[in-house]
This record gives sequence, C-alpha cells and structure tokens, in this order.
Amino acid sequence: MRKLYLRQCDICKNGMSLGYIWDDSYYMCGEYCYQTALIDNALWFSDNEHFKNAEDKLEWIQEVNHQLYVGWEPQDNWAWLYTKEGMVVEEHEINFGEDTLVYAEEEDDWVVKETLITDDLEELLA
Repeated sequence: MRKLYLRQCDICKNGMSLGYIWDDSYYMCGEYCYQTALIDNALWFSDNEHFKNAEDKLEWIQEVNHQLYVGWEPQDNWAWLYTKEGMVVEEHEINFGEDTLVYAEEEDDWVVKETLITDDLEELLA
C-alpha cells in the first residue's frame, strides 16, 4: 500500500499534504524545511535595510513572503499526486483499492487524515 500526497515540498522534494506555503507557490513541509527556508531568507535579506531595522525579523520574513500554514484537501486543485519520496503519480497510475490518499482537514487546527482511494475518484474529490 502506497501513500499519496497532494503537494511536493520545494526543499526536500518529499510528498506533503500539510505545511507552509509562501507567495502561493513555494511549499515547505515540516519544521526542518521551514527553518531551512527561514535561514535562507534571512541570508537573502541580510543587506536589506527594512529587514535589518525590523524588531521581529521572523515576523518580517513571514509578512514579506505572504506565509500561510495550510493543509490540502482532496477537492483542492491538483494535477497529480506524489509519493512520500516525491515521485509524481498521475491519475492513470493510481492503484485503486490499494493506494491511500493522505490529506489534511481543517477542524480546530489542521488534522492529517488518510483514506483508501477507490475506483470512484470523483466521489473522493466531491
């Protein structure tokens, strides 16, 4: 049984369905990848006067990158799925009745959930 995810981390390249997104296009999973991005950003902006003068540099980086902590649900727009290792799985490559979709659902906080992908993919996406 293979677990499939809705996005791919831009740092470690692993599949993910919960994590951080910057500027609607840069995805980061987990704390290690997120911290790596923060460090890279701090180095990138190290000669920026606004960054240097900011009292809270972490907040400044988060604001300038329009950061969100978000999960992705099955009905969200996706072109293909990803394995944990980040390999692309197109719809025709899904093993229906065997593969599991890992997704997130917003309750009080984001919660990671899993469901078996059945033949009726349309029902899962509704």
